[in-house]
Amino acid sequence: MSVIRITDFFSAEVSFDKTVEKIIKVKILFGDYDNYETEKLPADIVRYFKKYPFENIDVFSLVETEKINSTFLKIYKNLLDVSYGKTITYGELAEKSGIKNGARVVGNAMAKNNYPLIIPCHRVVAKNGLGGFYYGLDNKQKLLNWERSL
Repeated sequence: MSVIRITDFFSAEVSFDKTVEKIIKVKILFGDYDNYETEKLPADIVRYFKKYPFENIDVFSLVETEKINSTFLKIYKNLLDVSYGKTITYGELAEKSGIKNGARVVGNAMAKNNYPLIIPCHRVVAKNGLGGFYYGLDNKQKLLNWERSL
């Protein structure tokens, strides 16, 4: 596991599996954390987080997609079309993903996302508010505000 500082208010804790050479989990750490490594991460992964959200890379080359079901994978791929600083509703993302009346399916996919920041679930909102976020709605709003300021 390694922690990569992204801004003064959040960092990414990255768990990497050397056998498959993929990220297996990302956790957002809110607060002031210093960089540290307990395992050596490949340079492209470090670069991705250091330049987040500006690094243009095929994010699915970084993560272990084999354990993501096909419906969630389709949702995640469509979510990547939402630019930083922008949002999409659960219903809009469901429609874009070809899932009729699928807002709850999208919400479930966001809740099970092991790769926040890489798959930017914080950009998915309810039609009448922020919706949910594992790290709390105040942190979701901070991330969205920070992206909008870039």
